[in-house]
This record gives sequence, structure tokens and C-alpha cells, in this order.
Amino acid sequence: MAFKAYRGNPFKHTHENLAFNELYDILETNCSDSSDPIYLLGNFCANNVEFDALIIKRNAIIIIDFKDYGGKLEFFENGDWKIEGIIVKGGNSKNPYQQLRNNRIRLIEYFKNGHVTLKSDPNIGHISALVIFQKEIEFDSKILPIAISRWFHINDMKNVFRIIDAIASDKIDFGDDDLASIIKAFNIKEYFPDGKPQTDKILKNDDHSAELKFADSKIKLRSRKYSGSSLGLKGNLLSEEDSINLSENIHKLREKNQK
Repeated sequence: MAFKAYRGNPFKHTHENLAFNELYDILETNCSDSSDPIYLLGNFCANNVEFDALIIKRNAIIIIDFKDYGGKLEFFENGDWKIEGIIVKGGNSKNPYQQLRNNRIRLIEYFKNGHVTLKSDPNIGHISALVIFQKEIEFDSKILPIAISRWFHINDMKNVFRIIDAIASDKIDFGDDDLASIIKAFNIKEYFPDGKPQTDKILKNDDHSAELKFADSKIKLRSRKYSGSSLGLKGNLLSEEDSINLSENIHKLREKNQK
């Protein structure tokens, strides 16, 4: 599975939970069949800063902040951001740009202070930041100063995948071990917006088929492709952790079985 999500506790506000789930759906739809991994992390703390979300790719780290506004956006480096005369708040900062600039500095410090063990030698200074508006906005990104636009981005949820897919750095090249270390450093659990997969057991039968046993149903797999050995079964029972890792294929098979 090329896409996985992780989250700390639920967000304190409904619109933040909805935004995180919507971003989850966008990434799952567009990235699940990709050969390159992409991870979405949400609602966690690092270096005494609360982060709405973080996207990790092999060639990028993107800090995310959600904003529940929509309309024509007025951008300023040091002044108030406004949409239709309404001030767009930036947490404890003057505006979302300053908020994410500060969060970016703190995350870079977190990496440089040795909280994450990496085998590669990325330029952590190439961390990016992205403000995602939950409603559609009208904004011309060309007005951003060049020095800012290299790392700072603004978009709405409707069009956000285009910019997430585009953000990359040739100075970042995370291997699988690096990606695992980053996720481990934030100490948050894998997230399932529809609830943890309800798989009880995966059994290997004498006829070399595999059987997926759910709390309320059972699926028997007869093809070689899904035989017990091809699922990685060494004995009669797969570990709970491995069962969860197979959740995507299991759910597809379950849906097919119920049709």
C-alpha cells in the first residue's frame, strides 16, 4: 500500500477533523496504486508546536495547515490576510504565512537536533509548507515573492492534489528506513477514518487456499495469487500487525464477496 495515514488524538474542532478526512480521501484515491509511498500525519506535536498535518514523500516534507474559509484571498507577509473582509487567523501569529514560517523553523530544528535518525543526508531546509482552504478560494500564487514561493504554497481542497504532487526537492531522497524513522519519531498511530479493519484471523487451509475470517463473515481464497504462502503465512495464523497491513486488499475482497 503506497498510502498510509497516522494521527494523534482527534482534532478539537469539527472542521479540522473533516478537513483531515477529506485530505485522506484525496490522497488515498490518487496514491494508493502508486509505487512511491506517501504518508499523511495529523494532529501531533514536535518541538512544542502543534501541527495540523504533515505529508511525507520520498522527495518532500510538506507542513499543512487547514483554514475553514473560502472566497477571494488577500495575502500579506506581515499584515492581516483577509477573505471578503474577514480576517484569516494564523493561530498565535499575525497570519497563516507567519504561522507556517515559524512552524517550519521549529520542525527543521527538531530534525537537526537529532530527534529523527536518518540514513540519508537530506537538506532539511527544503521542507515546504502549504495552507489548505477547505472552501474554494480565488488567489493568484504568482503574487508570492520568489523567495517565499520556493517553499510556501496556498491552495484549496478542490485543487490541492496538483500542488502536493508537484512539491519536490532533489536534495531530499528518503529511503524506506528514513520514512519509518520519521513516522516513529512523532509517536502516533496508524489512522483509519472508517474504523480499524475488522479482521479477526487469516488462516491457511490444507488445500493451500487462504481464509479471511471477519467478525461477521468469512472469505475463502482459492486462487494461487492469494494462497496462504503468497500472503506470507508461515503457520496457520498471521500476526495482527500483518493482518492490518493487508487491510486494503482484504476490504476489496470482502466487498467483492458481498456483491
